[in-house]
Amino acid sequence: MRLPTLFAGLALIACASAASFAQVTFTTNRTSWVSAVGGEINVAQWRYYAAVVEGSDEVASVPAADTDLGQTLSFSTPDLPFQLKAAQPGATLIFREAGWAGAPIDFLSIGKVNVLEDDDLHITFPSGCVRAVGVHLYDNSSDSGEQLRVYDTSGNLIGTRSGLAAFIGITSTIPIGRVEVDESPTADDIGTTGVDIVDCTRPAAVRLINNEAQWHLAADLTGSPEGLPSADVIPSADFVLQADEVLTTPADDSDVGPTLTFSSFDPGFFLQTLQPSAGWIFNDDGFTTAAPPLLSVGRVDVHEDDDFILGVEGCAPSVAFLLEDNTDGADETMLVYDDLGGLMGMSFLPRSAGSIFTGIVASRPIGRVWVDEDTAGDDIALRGLAFIAPLAASPSTLDICQGGSGSLSLAAALEFQDPRWRRNGVPLSDGPTASGSVISGSSTATLTIENATLDDAGSYDCAATTACGETIGFASNVRVCVADFDCTGFVDTDDFTAFVLEFELGNDSADVDRTGFVDTDDFTYFVLAFEAGC
Repeated sequence: MRLPTLFAGLALIACASAASFAQVTFTTNRTSWVSAVGGEINVAQWRYYAAVVEGSDEVASVPAADTDLGQTLSFSTPDLPFQLKAAQPGATLIFREAGWAGAPIDFLSIGKVNVLEDDDLHITFPSGCVRAVGVHLYDNSSDSGEQLRVYDTSGNLIGTRSGLAAFIGITSTIPIGRVEVDESPTADDIGTTGVDIVDCTRPAAVRLINNEAQWHLAADLTGSPEGLPSADVIPSADFVLQADEVLTTPADDSDVGPTLTFSSFDPGFFLQTLQPSAGWIFNDDGFTTAAPPLLSVGRVDVHEDDDFILGVEGCAPSVAFLLEDNTDGADETMLVYDDLGGLMGMSFLPRSAGSIFTGIVASRPIGRVWVDEDTAGDDIALRGLAFIAPLAASPSTLDICQGGSGSLSLAAALEFQDPRWRRNGVPLSDGPTASGSVISGSSTATLTIENATLDDAGSYDCAATTACGETIGFASNVRVCVADFDCTGFVDTDDFTAFVLEFELGNDSADVDRTGFVDTDDFTYFVLAFEAGC
């Protein structure tokens, strides 16, 4: 199930081709803009940090400060590719240009300061469907004549705003193809710190969700009643001992090394500290307000840039972190990479001290998450991880009365194709079974069993093709409930009365052990099932 947005109905309008119906609105308040587009869950946030710039098609390595990156940067993101271009002839994009006094740490200047006098910027969306854009700018003066222009995908001008600001939010009723930032041709200079992009019809490729229930809901594309199961990790001493690198049970306040690899976990994963000489500290006593167990990234108040990486060695489209943060540091982020190494997106951690739940839902399997912690006197620790399964049979337990019918559905966190149902590992096919039941939907997302018999009980799973390749979902336990004799869905004295009447009449329905005749064995069989509750 994809979460609804305030603009769900706008998708139909967004496909209109006539520019005469365009309606473009502008705001300089990001909070109101985010509200207008349906919340942060719909917003793909891109800030031009070094690691993000490295993810562009034209940049081969992490750029140093004052690096000339060329005229164009292209970001081939999974859902919303975009391109930045310095439009002035001869102008290029400069990373952390040294001539800017007071500029943010991570930004792109449009040409060198005080050299090129008409430093325009074009932001282009070559494919996809963009309905809203937020442009983050840094302007070293406020001159007259500055302008922002919005074009549709056919190149038609659909909106103009005079004057620039630190943030300009744009919403449009037809897809946006290009945004031009037209800077004043004076001694003015301009840079950009980031862009926010909103797809016409779906949430962002990477979504950060700070509520566990909403994280589960957002991860489940099919909207199954139970949702998808998750594998949870609590960094207790016993669990840390399962790491490939740890040989003895760690004591409190012990350094267990820079890398912990859990190859036997499903999915397999590793944790790696990035600060030179920093290791994972088990129950660091410097976190005086945090109850153990926890793994801190380096020792408290020693390492000042305690970044770490979660690397996934299995199939995980959704992952959640429970972090312990001892201050509300600014601009702590997560960079999310897919299983092929491509940068899918980034999200900002909430500014809060104490325990923070942060769930990530991605459009592709997650390969790596880089937690970029504040460089000030802040410290961070890991209290837990959780991974949502890519596929599962739903519900996890299904009771069917003997002779009745029931259905299982495939719950999914990834798009899937070619579903194939199995019972106890054996592929199923549509039609009558040897025991007299009837199977349908064995190659669809929903499997149905009719006229169920005892032979239909067992473990049911579904294999499908996903972005992870051939994937087998978590299984469902199907029970054929003999004691639910009247097929009402629960076991009570009415079932006992109904069975006794059929037994006294010798009707075939009382042949609950399916031997072909009614005798005292059937009575004993039913009583035992009734006492067991099924």
